[in-house]
Amino acid sequence: MKIGPTGSTKMFCNEPAGVMEQEQAYLAALEQATGFEISRSTLRLTNAEGLPLLTFTAAGE
Repeated sequence: MKIGPTGSTKMFCNEPAGVMEQEQAYLAALEQATGFEISRSTLRLTNAEGLPLLTFTAAGE
């Protein structure tokens, strides 16, 4: 699996504090993802070593 390259707008958001850094960390993690695991209602994106990068949980129905 390969995601990327990712992109974002050049619009700067200063609220809440740290939101731009959070966005950059999220996009960097997406670009490092090479695999995934699904368990029940959880999707986990993993790197080349199989280590988790991002975890998503389905919202209640």
